[in-house]
Amino acid sequence: MSIHKNRRKVEVCHNCHNMLKPEDNFCSNCGQENHDLKVGIGQLLYDVFEGITNFDTKFYNTAKSIFSQPGKITKDFLEGRRARYVPPIRLYFIVSFVFFIAFDELVEMGLNSTNDVARGVIDGLKGDSKRADKDEDDEQESNKKEDKSIQSQALKAVRQKREDKSKEIANLNMELDSAIAREDTSLQHTLEKKIARDEKQLKTLDKQTKLASQAKGFIDYVSNFDISTDEILDEMNVEREDTLRAIIDSLPEYKQRPILIEIQKQLALDSIHTEAITEPAEDLKAYFTERLGKKGKIEYTLILHSLKNNVKVPVWIEGVKVFTKSSDGSLQNRTYKKRLLSMSNEDLDSLIVKEEGSKSTFAFLKRGLRRNVTYYELAFDEDAEKAIGEMVHFGVNVISFMMFILMPLVALMLKISYSKRVHSLLWYPFKWISYSFKLLKYTLTGGFMRQKPFPALPKLFDGQTRFYYEHLIFSIHIHSIFMLMLMIFVGIGLLVGHWNIALSVAMIVFMIYFAMSLKVVYRQSWLKTIWKSMVLFCMYCFTFTMVLGITGAIKFALQ
Repeated sequence: MSIHKNRRKVEVCHNCHNMLKPEDNFCSNCGQENHDLKVGIGQLLYDVFEGITNFDTKFYNTAKSIFSQPGKITKDFLEGRRARYVPPIRLYFIVSFVFFIAFDELVEMGLNSTNDVARGVIDGLKGDSKRADKDEDDEQESNKKEDKSIQSQALKAVRQKREDKSKEIANLNMELDSAIAREDTSLQHTLEKKIARDEKQLKTLDKQTKLASQAKGFIDYVSNFDISTDEILDEMNVEREDTLRAIIDSLPEYKQRPILIEIQKQLALDSIHTEAITEPAEDLKAYFTERLGKKGKIEYTLILHSLKNNVKVPVWIEGVKVFTKSSDGSLQNRTYKKRLLSMSNEDLDSLIVKEEGSKSTFAFLKRGLRRNVTYYELAFDEDAEKAIGEMVHFGVNVISFMMFILMPLVALMLKISYSKRVHSLLWYPFKWISYSFKLLKYTLTGGFMRQKPFPALPKLFDGQTRFYYEHLIFSIHIHSIFMLMLMIFVGIGLLVGHWNIALSVAMIVFMIYFAMSLKVVYRQSWLKTIWKSMVLFCMYCFTFTMVLGITGAIKFALQ
């Protein structure tokens, strides 16, 4: 690979017409490069290739030093050997650009794919919560099927017993008729008692059949719908302490749905006190979908209605008139949340002041947080995968932004940890103790008499310290290397199907790399280096969490 540029020299500067010598790479008068750009397409392609090769030389030297000698690029840069490496800022921008683009695309691939690698990424981003939820849902679905099967078997068994008992009673009635014909009073009396006992048992079996049928109906009911009656009454804007809620809760669960459907039909006829629910959730619509015809092939969904704020409406429940009261508009159902999203800034500020009782200096942040939290609550209800994707992309943007705050803070940590003046200041009281012992020894041994030199007073600041920019260079380099390591290790982990193990290995390798880099750059003993690397790592984790929380909250409120 070529390091020096192959220039096509000219005799006269095209910019200022100054005479040039063959050895001049730049004009001595105006500084323009001595290089003729009037070339054909072949030469132009060659120049482009050469330019890339020159850049690759720096990139190659930088990559070689990063992977073979931890801390060398920082040490060389601070000692003035800079030409062979990619500059720190440029290196960070290149690595971070590739890192965040790759990470963002990987998440997008995971959200739109069902393969194991992508699913592993999504599970990792969500702390395996989704897979755990899926396993829990599968278990619940399995339990529902098992319960449904048990209830079906129980109903079948009770019906079989009832059928057997009915046949037995029929046979006894036939024997009774025969006994009456023969005028066998003793047998007639015995059969009548037995028939009476069996009919009593038949009534008990009838009750058991009814209960088993109701239980099976309830299992069928909970198998089909994933929404509670409390959530439904919230969407209907029924007050929290209303009588209707108590009545619905007191009913057997298999009776609740038919009654709520009947109430919805009544509310649809009251155009004064009710209003149609705009864009109801899918589970809510499914709950109020009725099936007609043979085997329920025909379906229709009610146009759902909710109560307007602060109204009292009569509804009929199995022939009984019940007055139900709506909320004052503070019930946080979907309608409330959508209304909140459409509120003006002034109205939303007034609502927050009303709820909290006082006005805050950072009202605009609270307003933004309230609005965006509400947006994502609705988004998760409508399309959880899409909402998670939006949240992940938002997190990537926050982290990419916060790095510009974090790197100077890390440099400050390094400045404090490796400042000789700070160490001197901390040890200053102990220096005075040592000085006191030296002074006492000097006095007791007759230092004045023997004209020995008097012990020097301890200095408050002793020794030279590094400049802040030196620590900042190290911080930029180490953040770039950390992102590079994450890309390499996690990428390999995704290929082999064990990205979580690869992430753990990456963190361990980086900790070792970080300690080795500190040893090379700051040239302290291994004991001090290991101790300081552990302290710096703990400080970094705390700072990262704090900066991420503050930056994320502000950016979330202002987006």
